[in-house]
Amino acid sequence: MIGPAAGQPRLESVLLVDDDVLYLRMLERLLKEECAVMAVTSAALALESVADSKLAVVISDYDLGPGPDGVELLRRFHAARPEVRRVLISSYGLAHLVEGDGGVVQRFVHKSSGAAKLMACLRELVSK
Repeated sequence: MIGPAAGQPRLESVLLVDDDVLYLRMLERLLKEECAVMAVTSAALALESVADSKLAVVISDYDLGPGPDGVELLRRFHAARPEVRRVLISSYGLAHLVEGDGGVVQRFVHKSSGAAKLMACLRELVSK
């Protein structure tokens, strides 16, 4: 389990979006010690959270099945709530999507990188 790093406060509210329920639940268990977590399985369900004033970070998988993909979801969050930080995760090599997308995807984390890398990414984003 990953708890808050020494001297680090709990992170703010995080929205996890992934159509892979097993991966989603694993991430949810890991992150809930660090922050308030809401986990959903589609872009449509995620978009219902746009107005949540406590939401600080959206972490979305790229391939969400039918409907908008993760980049489109993050684009919609960026348009509606630019202060919400945006992370794209995927098992595909999509780091190039972060470059030249106008800041829609603020960070890319490959799923194989592990939870520690994702937590480091989240801490970096919220510290800015």
